[in-house]
Amino acid sequence: MQHEVSEHELAGGARLLFIRIPNTITFYWGSYFRAGYRFVNKIQDYELPHLAEHLAFEGTKQYPDDIKFKVEVERDGAYYNATTGFNLVKYYFEGGRDELRRIISLNMSQIYEPLLRPNDMAQEKQVITRELGQKKENDNIQARYVGYNTIIPKMNPDISQRIEWLQGVSLDDMKRYRREFYGTANTMFLLAGDYSDAELAGIIAHINDELVGKPKGSLRPVVPAKIGDFGGKIITPRPFRDNQSIFYLTFVHAGRDLVHEPALSILDALCTGGLSGRVHDKARKAGLAYGVGSGFEVDSDTSEFYLGSQTDIGQLEPLFELVVRELAEIRAGNFDDSELDWAKGYKIGRVRRGGQTPADFADWYGNLAALGLSNENPEEWVGKLRAVDRQAIMRATQKYLRHDVSLLSLVGKGLEQNHTAYQGILSKYLA
Repeated sequence: MQHEVSEHELAGGARLLFIRIPNTITFYWGSYFRAGYRFVNKIQDYELPHLAEHLAFEGTKQYPDDIKFKVEVERDGAYYNATTGFNLVKYYFEGGRDELRRIISLNMSQIYEPLLRPNDMAQEKQVITRELGQKKENDNIQARYVGYNTIIPKMNPDISQRIEWLQGVSLDDMKRYRREFYGTANTMFLLAGDYSDAELAGIIAHINDELVGKPKGSLRPVVPAKIGDFGGKIITPRPFRDNQSIFYLTFVHAGRDLVHEPALSILDALCTGGLSGRVHDKARKAGLAYGVGSGFEVDSDTSEFYLGSQTDIGQLEPLFELVVRELAEIRAGNFDDSELDWAKGYKIGRVRRGGQTPADFADWYGNLAALGLSNENPEEWVGKLRAVDRQAIMRATQKYLRHDVSLLSLVGKGLEQNHTAYQGILSKYLA
């Protein structure tokens, strides 16, 4: 879809990323802070970013009654939410374009003027405890969660420990955290929608008026995280349920690997794209699993390719061997040109089908821009995908599909005593 991207300096050192999308009747508005888990000063403060995000919905200077605040946001059907991640805390809204200024004012009060009342803190600690408890009881989440902690030790501490640390957070801790991270200089706003130059000028003036008197703070630098000693390891998080088994196999290199990123995307489709991906298809036809999933991530800390699946405990080892054997076949170049053409078409179609709404474009640009990183526009990315050839796949797989840069997470009853067979499979096919 046609669009234009521009950046604008705002009062107090804040920034605005504007994505003009002609002929859209809705908007996306987001507030992004470099205030995620990676920025906490000590590990015992790990849950501060999450708790601060929750408290922003529980009463503000403008709307002390949290229900009145929520009713005001939702009165014309606007959608809103917030997320806390390793890098960013973000608050976002989607609504009709004529509602934008009203939503901006509500969001400004929410992010810069929450009331932080003790009763609200106690309530949201209970809510977050329930939220974390659900993650602890989900073996699929645990397989990936504990793996990330092995790759980046500061990420994803033990959930029981997080719950314990959460209970110890004080009101003074919260105020200190907000002083450090919720200043205007540490804020990037993102607006996506159809607004003319004149309308944008008025919106920027409105934003600057809202920023008057708000704390400035400073922009937090993003320092690459320390990578753990994970290569070739197998970890076995304790299962919550005895009647299922899961594997997650991740291949990791440090840093943002833009060279191999397009090929990793096509590799993802070759493995598990749609219902035609070869790994997914063969696992189903062998009766070993309902399906196999894969993916890739390239960010400022690591570049990864991963696969995972869930099956009966007796089927996990043959399923894992099938998956690893197929990876070895792809690495050896044993795939047809027709498979490669299909995978490229699948990924290109997904990109073009995805860029249809302001929220789609915000997802495309927002997180990277908030970290000071650039991202090509979707059509430039399509060009890179189209340029992936057999040699590019071979180079990427020879770098990534290796035992020594892998981490295998196994969840299932008795698997903690059964590393030898899985190590043998990895050594046999991906040495």
